[in-house]
Amino acid sequence: MPAVTIEAILDLAGERGGHFRLISCELASRDAYGTPRELFIAFFAAAPA
Repeated sequence: MPAVTIEAILDLAGERGGHFRLISCELASRDAYGTPRELFIAFFAAAPA
């Protein structure tokens, strides 16, 4: 998991070309917690580019 986290951070700071399992995994986790998908997706849509 630390390697995936570092990979995601480096991609965020760089080219942003990655397709990350991390986001998919977190979406599944939030589903389990009962967080609406729309709220989770809105968080990423609002993130600065």
